[in-house]
Amino acid sequence: MKRPLRLSLSLAGMSPLPPALDLVEVAEACGLDGIWSCEQIGFRDALVPSAVAAGRTRELEIGVVGLSSATRHPGLLAMEVASLAEFCPGRLRVAVGAGDPGLLAKLGQRVTAPLSDTRALVRTLRDAFAGRVVDGERGPFRFEEFGLNGAPLDVGIDVMAVRPRMLAMAAEEADGVHLSMGSTPGVLRESVAAVEEGLQGRGRARGDFRVVATCMLAVAPDHETARSIVRSVVSMAEPDMAEYLARDVLTPGALHGGGAASLSDEAVDELAVVRTPDDLQGAFDRYAETGIDELALFLLAPPDSQPDLVRRIAATRDPREE
Repeated sequence: MKRPLRLSLSLAGMSPLPPALDLVEVAEACGLDGIWSCEQIGFRDALVPSAVAAGRTRELEIGVVGLSSATRHPGLLAMEVASLAEFCPGRLRVAVGAGDPGLLAKLGQRVTAPLSDTRALVRTLRDAFAGRVVDGERGPFRFEEFGLNGAPLDVGIDVMAVRPRMLAMAAEEADGVHLSMGSTPGVLRESVAAVEEGLQGRGRARGDFRVVATCMLAVAPDHETARSIVRSVVSMAEPDMAEYLARDVLTPGALHGGGAASLSDEAVDELAVVRTPDDLQGAFDRYAETGIDELALFLLAPPDSQPDLVRRIAATRDPREE
């Protein structure tokens, strides 16, 4: 029997942190499963808000997504995550990857070997958290008998993946995979199938591996207003990547011509969950049917309405799943 879909919140780094962090206590009180803090270059980091969220909760899983060896030395990253793990022992998860080339360019960084660098980062973190000494070359970095004091630590390590080779590597090396916001249910289903094929080829159990997807939840008094909110968010995305994540509904160049404003209602409804406040029951069923294990919701609603929205989200869950 398939496990019930985990529901969590995604705190994107572009959101003002104080009101966003107020949601963590509501999420825990309502019985949601976790909260992911997302790091985005030029906005806010993910580790500081995660530490605040850890201090405000006792059971909620704390997730950090957007970490990369292009922005931090892996040894320093291991130290930072270890400090965070002490605030929430046994309930911390991190999602690492190569990073967005366009955003990394703002820091004067380039992604030259995304697959091998991410693999090296996963292995380095795993060794450090297990208390093993890290020595020699690890991707673009060199270590000389680096060890993490206070290890071993119980920290789940996921890989942020979009394309087939990164999905396959995640199935080889990681505890899970984190799929990008903007992926349609059809693309999510395709990604899950690719991951499961990789796990089977490695003799790994599917039940020990977590597939997390992030999606937008746009809530407004009417569907047309909610769709306009989604279009405004999509307009800020890199067009080629957005088209790839929704390749089953967007043709190449769809976002280069008229842009997001030209998206049909049907396309918008595939890119996000579009609902009114009283129309949330069953909103996430089509995502559960893709085979993912967890859906992290990025709330597109006014901050003052979000606590009530979180309660409504929690109320959609079947009590038999608890």
